[in-house]
Amino acid sequence: MRMAAVVDGDRCTHAVLVMSHLVFDGAGAVVMMAETAERTTAPVRGIAPLEQARQQALPAAQRHNAAALRHWETRLRQIPVPAMPPSRDVRSPRYHHGVFRSTALPAALSAAALEHGTDTGAVLLAAFATAFAAVTGVAVLPLRLMASNRFRAELDGSVCPVSQNGLCVLDTTGEFGDVVRRARGAAMAAYKHAYYDRRDLEARVAAVVADRGPGVDLDVNFNDRRFGGSLRPVPRPAGPDSEFAWVSAHDDPQSAFFLSADGSDEVMELTLFVDSHFLAPDDAAAILWAMETVAARRLARHDRGV
Repeated sequence: MRMAAVVDGDRCTHAVLVMSHLVFDGAGAVVMMAETAERTTAPVRGIAPLEQARQQALPAAQRHNAAALRHWETRLRQIPVPAMPPSRDVRSPRYHHGVFRSTALPAALSAAALEHGTDTGAVLLAAFATAFAAVTGVAVLPLRLMASNRFRAELDGSVCPVSQNGLCVLDTTGEFGDVVRRARGAAMAAYKHAYYDRRDLEARVAAVVADRGPGVDLDVNFNDRRFGGSLRPVPRPAGPDSEFAWVSAHDDPQSAFFLSADGSDEVMELTLFVDSHFLAPDDAAAILWAMETVAARRLARHDRGV
């Protein structure tokens, strides 16, 4: 972490803070910025990393770790092995980064959440899984949800990396309302079991992959970063409704498919990273457009009172 001050003569005009993602995660950065803005002298709320490590060695934490490992293994052994079609456009550079901005998604998500008595997070997750299934044919999708783990009291105010992946297996068959209900339950189970020893988890997943084949773990990731609002301003699309654009391409290794969501009541921004060896970039972009279509259909049904 590095800090600096920008001065104009004898007047400080800006405070500059550069933070490494290895030092703390997004939620930890939010805590730090809030504490900095408050200029409080009260003791910090969250535990420090060394205390966190001490607590993780206690019997209760070890039991939770074992439960998390069972959650991952049970679901990976029970689901049908996903049959992903081969990428129809293997490119060089291999990995591609794109951004989708939609003014239709926020209202559609809110309407569907009201209709099904849930939150917009469950609807967004259901829309993503449904769109992924429509494009790839994978109807039962194992995906990794990024969990902040800040709902744990001792970690709520921690300025350190505690976010980890939870495993969510979502069946997209049937009516969209059914998928929304499944998404809410599956996401809650994923978040509950997203606090574990990563070395233990990697060994457990490797054992399942050795038995069932590498296709059982798709490395499809979804990160809803909204925190009830936007961490940063999201610019509106240049056009009247929505737009998608590829931003960059590179060969640095990363996930097969990683989608992050930011947004407000006016516009949603979906940031996509895709491995072209896993899925053709155009097909990955089609998933984002399909998400908007799925959600917009629900808004149209809501407006008609269906």
